[in-house]
Amino acid sequence: MHSTDQSGPYRDSITCICSDICSQRLSLFILCPNGRTNSGSNCDQWIPNVYSPDEIIFNRTINHYRFVGQLMVREQIISEDIEAIDQQSFTMINQMEQLLENNDQTDEIQDLLSSILDQLRFEVVSSNGTTFELIPNGQQIPVTMSNLKEYCERYRNYRLNEFHRQIEFIRQGLYSIIPGYYLNLFTANELEEAVCGKGEIDIELLKRHTNYNSSYSQDSVVIERFWTVLGQMFTEEQKKIILDILFPSNSFHVTNGPIDGALPRSHTCSFALDLPEYSSTDVMYDRLNYAITYCSSIDGDGNMNEMPDPVSFADDD
Repeated sequence: MHSTDQSGPYRDSITCICSDICSQRLSLFILCPNGRTNSGSNCDQWIPNVYSPDEIIFNRTINHYRFVGQLMVREQIISEDIEAIDQQSFTMINQMEQLLENNDQTDEIQDLLSSILDQLRFEVVSSNGTTFELIPNGQQIPVTMSNLKEYCERYRNYRLNEFHRQIEFIRQGLYSIIPGYYLNLFTANELEEAVCGKGEIDIELLKRHTNYNSSYSQDSVVIERFWTVLGQMFTEEQKKIILDILFPSNSFHVTNGPIDGALPRSHTCSFALDLPEYSSTDVMYDRLNYAITYCSSIDGDGNMNEMPDPVSFADDD
């Protein structure tokens, strides 16, 4: 990488590594079922890839999981954790168990149960869409009223433990750096917030900790436009991207003169944003959105120092 600054290129490299780890380029992680179906919550979450319970995980893959070290505390996984990434995971068996508990013997309910059971075998569809047998030769064994309870128990047990080996390898990698007894002081949610921050960006908090250079202040028109774009027009995902680009200091620079064809420039090392004095809020939104969409990585072609401040582009119109 041919880039200059004080630590931004290093952090950008780590960001790229993490993006590759949670992508389809590697087989370590897969997008959660909610993400693949675009339903429910946590659609942006990646989970460990699924292997057959009897499949050997090779040492190279084990070492990759240890390297990642992202599952940080030893909390027991419960059904709600699985449903958070796959809202359909337990829907069917929950409904069947509820019908059994209610002991509803009406013909309509019995016919409904029978129609469902006729399609079931002792197998389960995993988080990556692969079907596995819950017992030997399970694909040939039908689920009946007499063995429904056993089926539900085996189904739940599989879904709760389908990537327990991968999780253990990840813990081993993490504990090789940070002693487990320290991490056990945190719940999973507490540690996620400590490492990743809150899920929503607090714009008012960001305003209070932003410094402006030159003759600009929070009341300047261009600054007010920026906060309007960030607070009212950007989605949470767009806000996260622009803060990732700026992390981790707190300065704000504005380039004098209206340059609607120019893009903003960020300095990752010092959390500084060079913002052209755009002529309108809509133009500012367009340029900021373009920058975070197409120019989010540190430029590595070695030409940034020779470019004017900021880079000038022809109007899109």
